[in-house]
Amino acid sequence: MPKTTIEINITKYFKNHTSLDILAINNYLEKCDEVIFSGNYCRFILEKKHPVRGVYGRYEYNTFYCNKSNDSEREKAAFFISNLPSDYITDGRVSLAFGLQWITLKDDAIRICKCFLHGHNNYFLANEVQKDIIDKYRYDYIWLVYDNYDILWKLLYNHQNIFKDYLSQYPDYCFNSLREVFEEIVRNDFDGQLAQCLQKCYVYKVHEIKRIFIFKQKLMIGEKLSKEEEEEFNRLKKIHYIPNKLKNLVFSVAIKRQDIESIKTLLMQKLDVENALSRHERKKYYYPEYKNHLSPSHTWERGEKSLVIKKGWEA
Repeated sequence: MPKTTIEINITKYFKNHTSLDILAINNYLEKCDEVIFSGNYCRFILEKKHPVRGVYGRYEYNTFYCNKSNDSEREKAAFFISNLPSDYITDGRVSLAFGLQWITLKDDAIRICKCFLHGHNNYFLANEVQKDIIDKYRYDYIWLVYDNYDILWKLLYNHQNIFKDYLSQYPDYCFNSLREVFEEIVRNDFDGQLAQCLQKCYVYKVHEIKRIFIFKQKLMIGEKLSKEEEEEFNRLKKIHYIPNKLKNLVFSVAIKRQDIESIKTLLMQKLDVENALSRHERKKYYYPEYKNHLSPSHTWERGEKSLVIKKGWEA
């Protein structure tokens, strides 16, 4: 008997739905063998419900960019980005909610790869907005993330001797090149977002995320946090952000060497981008057309997502 399949385009689906209709998806699985959720560059395939392990799926994508032996270092880094998030982050069996999270990150990785190859002379993102594949909010976000990585790349590659000397003092970090340093930092950024979903229990609380945003806004305009606010800010960051220790180390080195004009300039550019990201994040709280980018309070437990509000805390 031939396999029956239903395909759901995620971009189109979420234009008409604020969240997944799990009941409808279960009904689909009763009638067919698999449901395919497609992103722009990848897809997540939900298998028929298993009597023991429940509903799980697998993800698939085509390699966007072929790594060649004569590629430049930057082209090799772009190839690396296109293959994020890392395949090994799960055991191959992922839940529906985790699969959808993966689709978002994979599509973003491909977009950032394209930006990294061609820079701001590339119009493919504008074409995606024009075709209604992404909205203006996503468009601006991708370019800001790219700008951050471009600054990091220039920081490492324009000051190779400085960073090689400093990193050689840390035996825990063994890299053959500064490209590998860059790749490890980017990998930690992408994989860290999925690793959060795989924790024993991670609770995403909207009011806490908004508090982090408020503190960032205060710092951005030069306002000092009170002792209590600083303690709360640091506590919330530990809960909601997985630290990228290598990135922190690289920028701590850069701050020490601000006496070099080119490093100082790049650090100022990074501050501008971080401030722009903070202003951009503000839009989803205050602009009605971007409300669909707000996520409700939820809990992740080893890759399974629940919207249940647990006893003892407020959303």
